[in-house]
Amino acid sequence: MPDKGINLIKYNYLNLPNQLQMKAIFENVTINTKYSANGTKLRKENIRVTSGFDGDTTYFEMIKMSITYSIAIQKR
Repeated sequence: MPDKGINLIKYNYLNLPNQLQMKAIFENVTINTKYSANGTKLRKENIRVTSGFDGDTTYFEMIKMSITYSIAIQKR
C-alpha cells in the first residue's frame, strides 16, 4: 500500500497482522503485535525512528495490559 506508506505487513498462523512497517520522509515506524494462541491481543510495540540534523532518535513504546512504557534513545 504505497499510498499509505506501508512497506510490509507480516501475518501469523492465525492470519492476524503481527508486524507492520511504514516509512515516511524522516520517520520509520514498526508496529509489532503479540497475540495469545486463541487470537487475543496481548501487547503492541511501536518503534519509531526519526532522522534529523542531530542524528537518529529511536522511540519505543509498549502497550501491555493498559500500561504504557515509553523510551527515547538518541544516537549521534
